[in-house]
Amino acid sequence: MGILKRIVAGLAVNALALYVVMYVLESVEYTGGWKFFVLASLIIGLLNLFVKPFLKLLTFPFLILSAGLFLIPINAVILWLAKGIINTLEISDIAFLISGWSSYLIAAVIFGLANWFIHIFIKSK
Repeated sequence: MGILKRIVAGLAVNALALYVVMYVLESVEYTGGWKFFVLASLIIGLLNLFVKPFLKLLTFPFLILSAGLFLIPINAVILWLAKGIINTLEISDIAFLISGWSSYLIAAVIFGLANWFIHIFIKSK
């Protein structure tokens, strides 16, 4: 698969996983329709590319001791950063709202599981 197709597929998977989070959790809301999902998936993709490896390195002992479960708080931080960036950009009609840290953690679990299932589905095709 070409690099451009992989990037577009990754963005689509992030957008779909984010849609699943919005569908399942009432405490996570958005405005902006499809523009929100394009922007959010792009920002989450960039955060996963540049920030997540640094966070994994900083928390490596916790990742080992928790058998990888510490990825949940790391993913919650990625969602928190994405929300902050989206809302700071102040693009008209686009907003991202998550209420409370428990919502971040639950959203991180759902986002990770949805992303994982979507990747499995794509790989099987």
